[in-house]
Amino acid sequence: MVSLASTSPAPAPASLAQAAETVTTQITDAVGGIIKAGQDQVARHLEQALAHSREHLDQSSQLATKGFEDIAGIARQNLDAALAVNQAVVSGVLAFWREIGVVNRTTLERGLEAGNRLLEAKTPQEVIAVQADYIKASLDDLVKLSELAAKAADHAGVPLNQNVLGSIRPGKSVAA
Repeated sequence: MVSLASTSPAPAPASLAQAAETVTTQITDAVGGIIKAGQDQVARHLEQALAHSREHLDQSSQLATKGFEDIAGIARQNLDAALAVNQAVVSGVLAFWREIGVVNRTTLERGLEAGNRLLEAKTPQEVIAVQADYIKASLDDLVKLSELAAKAADHAGVPLNQNVLGSIRPGKSVAA
């Protein structure tokens, strides 16, 4: 008879439990390593994405700031041009009205003188000559006033032209 005690015993349940625990530990360690590697990789990608986002945000902020400064500079130039135009218009209007006062005074004096000469005229030719002189002087005054008005308008347009041409060709003025 063969005794059961002499055959090699089957592994004890404690060994099986130990083996299962070892396998579980190895699987847990492997899965933990995979999870840790995944977390590290995700963390690196997040850090890179954040750095990239910060860089783009900084660039956008710089562009926005520069754009605002450019717009503020243009607005300042436009305001300066508008103020210069206003000053030129006021100066032109004052000069024009001063000249109108001079023309009115001389027209009145010329009219009184022409009236006296007409009263002294003895022939129709003298009357026509007095009237022709009066009309010629009046037309000369009108020409002088229109030239003054044109000069004032041209002078008022210079700051606007400089501003427009300066924005087309930065750094260059109309006078250059």
